[in-house]
Amino acid sequence: MRGFITSAKKFFTSAGWAWGAKFLSSGQCSAGIALTGTSLGAVVAELLAGCANRGLLSELQGESLPAFHIQHLTTFGSPPTALSPIDNALRSDRCFPGHRIYRCSNSSAVGNTDLVAFSSAFQGFVHPRQSAMQLIELPDGSYDVQVYPCEDMDTTTVPTWMDLQPYLNRQREKHGLTFVFETLRQIEDNHLIAYYNDSLEKVRPDKLERLDFRFSRFSNISTVHELGHELHTSSSQAMNVTEVDSQTKELLLNVSAMVAAER
Repeated sequence: MRGFITSAKKFFTSAGWAWGAKFLSSGQCSAGIALTGTSLGAVVAELLAGCANRGLLSELQGESLPAFHIQHLTTFGSPPTALSPIDNALRSDRCFPGHRIYRCSNSSAVGNTDLVAFSSAFQGFVHPRQSAMQLIELPDGSYDVQVYPCEDMDTTTVPTWMDLQPYLNRQREKHGLTFVFETLRQIEDNHLIAYYNDSLEKVRPDKLERLDFRFSRFSNISTVHELGHELHTSSSQAMNVTEVDSQTKELLLNVSAMVAAER
């Protein structure tokens, strides 16, 4: 988590953030603050929400800037962020309203998977306390959704290693010896916010309405491609990979390095 915090502190102690903190704490945001982020931006949003609602914003932005609270959190393709789940101290259920959205195929025949949503789980990291929404591509190109409730602590660990298997097996069978290279090459496509927008538009509107998901386009969000560095990892809490074949282990290490590489 150290690398994620380092990246967040660099942003929240920059000269440009002072205006943002003052705006968010002003009467113009009296109706509440909703955060949205993708990739490293999602991690930063999660850290900001966790600190804000614990009264610990000064640890991110310094003592001189005003504090505020976060009412809603929506993220896309966020990697696991911490060794224990970031939670919402302002609610008795510890959950952040909103969804953590990720793409993951349930089929070995069709559908893409955003491996970044698993990535740093390789080092034992987990996601925050909030509901997770899995986008599942179907053979006709449309999408189904599966929602995992915040109240279930297992939600902080999805997608799991087993959830990745249909996609990884398909990639392995299709590409053979170039499996690692080709799968890494596809991460950019599967991880971009534009593809999340496209996926959500291909979910039936009535399905999202039943899930009480407030859908809007997020095309103006800046996509972060550099996923973070200097992350301090704990090998004692890393997942057991003794039965993972060498190619898949190489792939996971490469993806994990994108979000959790020490330098």
